[in-house]
Amino acid sequence: MSADLFDTYVSWLTTQKQADIVVLEETHWGMGRTPNTWTRDGWHFISSPSPHTRYAGICICVSERIVGAEDLDFRDVIPGRLVHVRIHNPFQDASVDIVGVYQWVKQTKDRVSNAANRSKLWAQLGRTLDSLPRRNVLLLAGDFNSHCCRLDHPRRTPHLPQQVQHAVAHMWETFRTWRRTGRHNSRGRRIFQVWRRFAAFRAASKALRQASVQSRRQRVHDLIDRAAHAASKDQLSELYKITKILAPKRRMERVLIRAPDGSMLKPAHQFEAILQYFSKAFSDPNPFSPDDTQVVPAITADVLVDELLQAAPQFAYIAGKSIDSAIIRAAGEVSSNCYGAVMIGIDLSRAFDNLTRDVLQRSLQHAGVNPGLQRILLEIHQQCSYELRHHQYKGRFPLKKGVRQGCAVSPMLYSLFTVWLMAELKTRVSPQWVDELMTCFADDTHLAWRIFGQPDLAQMCRTVREIFQLLEECGMVANAEKSSVVLGLRGSLARKWIKLHTVMRAGKTCINFGTPNKPLLIPRVSAFGYLGVQVSYGAFESQTLACRQQAASANRMRLAKLLHSKRIALKRRLSLYLSCVRSSLLFGLHATGFTEAVLRRLDALDSRHLRAIAHSPAHITHESTLSLRKRLKVSSPAEALTETAPMATGLAEMEKATVARKEIEDVWGKLPQRMETDQSGQEKRGQDKTIADADRQNKWPKPAYKGSYGKGQSQWRGWDNEQEEDTHPAVLDEATTHLLRTLTKLTLRLEEEMGRFRADTCFMLFVDTVTEQNTLQLLREAGQKWQEGFEAGTVTTSLRIILLGGLLQKLHEVLDLVISDDGLRERLMKVGWLSEGATALTPMWHYYRWDPEARAQVKDEKPPLSHERVLHCVSTLQKTLCDPQVLLRFRATHPLGEETQAEVVPFKMAISLRGQASVEAFMALSALSYCGALKLLGLRLRPERMQKSKMASELEEAYLNTSFTDWTRRKNQWRRNQNGGKPQK
Repeated sequence: MSADLFDTYVSWLTTQKQADIVVLEETHWGMGRTPNTWTRDGWHFISSPSPHTRYAGICICVSERIVGAEDLDFRDVIPGRLVHVRIHNPFQDASVDIVGVYQWVKQTKDRVSNAANRSKLWAQLGRTLDSLPRRNVLLLAGDFNSHCCRLDHPRRTPHLPQQVQHAVAHMWETFRTWRRTGRHNSRGRRIFQVWRRFAAFRAASKALRQASVQSRRQRVHDLIDRAAHAASKDQLSELYKITKILAPKRRMERVLIRAPDGSMLKPAHQFEAILQYFSKAFSDPNPFSPDDTQVVPAITADVLVDELLQAAPQFAYIAGKSIDSAIIRAAGEVSSNCYGAVMIGIDLSRAFDNLTRDVLQRSLQHAGVNPGLQRILLEIHQQCSYELRHHQYKGRFPLKKGVRQGCAVSPMLYSLFTVWLMAELKTRVSPQWVDELMTCFADDTHLAWRIFGQPDLAQMCRTVREIFQLLEECGMVANAEKSSVVLGLRGSLARKWIKLHTVMRAGKTCINFGTPNKPLLIPRVSAFGYLGVQVSYGAFESQTLACRQQAASANRMRLAKLLHSKRIALKRRLSLYLSCVRSSLLFGLHATGFTEAVLRRLDALDSRHLRAIAHSPAHITHESTLSLRKRLKVSSPAEALTETAPMATGLAEMEKATVARKEIEDVWGKLPQRMETDQSGQEKRGQDKTIADADRQNKWPKPAYKGSYGKGQSQWRGWDNEQEEDTHPAVLDEATTHLLRTLTKLTLRLEEEMGRFRADTCFMLFVDTVTEQNTLQLLREAGQKWQEGFEAGTVTTSLRIILLGGLLQKLHEVLDLVISDDGLRERLMKVGWLSEGATALTPMWHYYRWDPEARAQVKDEKPPLSHERVLHCVSTLQKTLCDPQVLLRFRATHPLGEETQAEVVPFKMAISLRGQASVEAFMALSALSYCGALKLLGLRLRPERMQKSKMASELEEAYLNTSFTDWTRRKNQWRRNQNGGKPQK
């Protein structure tokens, strides 16, 4: 059915006064090749074409005046030949059944098959009619080699465009005029009149076709204009909404509820079937009741799970981990130099919905979540219920298992389950294998083995059985038939093992990992998809490219109207292409790696797409691909992959951070526990040592040019040489003085720039030596333990990460005591470090500043920091500063010997400027600067000041004292009043 014919038909539907139900026969494939339903201009269309031949097809049209789309149901009995539509009546028990029939035409060529087809249709029609309730109204219509009449019904207001309406009306008017031509005229005159009116009718038909095409084209243009306007305003949500209208990803299909035998159900019975299905799906045969515990204040999710999740090979829903890391880990096993290897991808059905309450509780307990918070989370899920609505019916069913859909905490809970599952698996199989070769991203699981001999094959089979057994015990549904296994085994022994374990099942080659009594068959494939890429032991780079090319081509075909439209600016079309098509094409390639052949194919595909978008065919414009990309300011795929390649190194840095956390536990775990909760010693002292005390000069300053006397020379002899040299001063020529002046100015200018840089990257941490915690002694002992482990080869993490990481760990432990120890919290409030917050269990930590008048620290007017925020900052630092690319320096400004007599020891800390982790670390350190929470360990933190170093000041003073200086001293030096503390001249 052409566009103009369909518009004519719709126009007739909307203007005719006779029918509310119309049955079309022999629609062929004019309304699509698959069953479809849609609503237009107040009419519901139910199309049933034949998938085998175009010479069939039924379309039943129902007016919106008598039924809404929600009360309309249909069933394809024989596609293209027999279709059943039911109109439900929500107010009465009786419904309307419409049966459309298109019987096979009698043929003489193949009478046997033709008779069989006609007989089959009659039999199926009889069974269909026999299954209908007698109380329903039946409308049977079709082509039985005879014609059926239509009924008269009221008219409905038209909805077609006015231009099309006029064209349809004009065409029918010319048609009727043509048919009435020349009834009362002479023969010759009648011929010319018929010819003129027939030509007018042909012209009207042509105008109708043009109007129909123009109407559809105008609708597309209007949508493109809206998309261009949305793109110019950066309204991405509106742009994607219009894109879905112009290029839907898939056709919207109604979910049809049927009885077990395939027959239609009334809305009430449909509702009961839906409610019964979901009640069974979310029910748990084992009732669960959480243990009684006391309620505690809520703690942020990062504090609860970050440390546990960072160390586990689970890469979903975790800050600092991404899908790229999971792909890199899985792709790292596709190229092995060992004797052989095996990969398995496990398919889980409705993993989030099958998580039982007892398994969730064990996961929370394994993560060390506070019992009170455990009860809160379990009670939220235990008391959760869903409301179901269907037509005018509604009901509720309880959520007895699974996590809440749409809840922000659900991904974290499933991640905790994954970590517990891995921990439980370590008790049954090799822990080293779980840490190194098992990769999880949400419910996508990738398993790998490195095979060196027969024992490894037996161990692999046992591991697979244990994994499926454990998943079954947890209530998960692991589909072995939907999972995949890739074998990369070589040698005669491997061939014998494969032959012994190969089984054919349902036309698929499967590998049996089970036992004779309990087989476990997993289909064998050459490659399988994991997180959007292809993993195999062959040319996985090319296989991944083919997979990504297919996904990108699908996106491009959907967006072709927008990408090639001249009504949208070229810049916007390029942006749409880069964000929707090229991003899909390049996804995962930087993680799996790419060959030269892959890059050539990528470049050819990308250049072809760009030329189509820019309307620059190479054979017409003769513009090279390099010039085209330069004109469009678009990088090549190779350059784009190079830009994203640094992301692939994140896994190595993340693994280093994980090793660092483990070694921090090893080093600091061996130290004696000196953390006391009694703060009475500090209460007696009253005031803290100041940061300014740490900045003052030593009583006996070291000489400015330490180490300049030479081996075996004393300072006294050096002083004598200086006296002799002073009596005969050397005369410097002009070139030398100019060189010294330039070097001095350049050095001081560089020092000034470095001061600004230090203000953005450096912090000073001051550690009191006279405290009951004796934090400085803990740092000394940790350094000694690190030295022993480093020499023995058991510790590989740098000392700066070990020291600061352990210090943050101790601080986190003491902060936890503040909530659990009421006496400690009261003493801290009495001292003034802490005050009550919104509730008694959410205290606030005050900030302190140095008061030069009182020569002591006083409370700052800055708003206090909540205890929860302090914990979050400390947890963020524990997560980020374990990365050696983030923490660049942490060391004392003076040697930490046993004979240290200073009351305050400064430590200088430097962090990187690059990366999200560095930004998070800087924000956390800035929030903790001058905060009283650090006083628990006798610590004080402040940003590095933008001031000259001591050596730079000495250099400037020495330059001012030279005879060739071109600088002059400032006459008016600012100084502080000894009494008032305010600067004055």
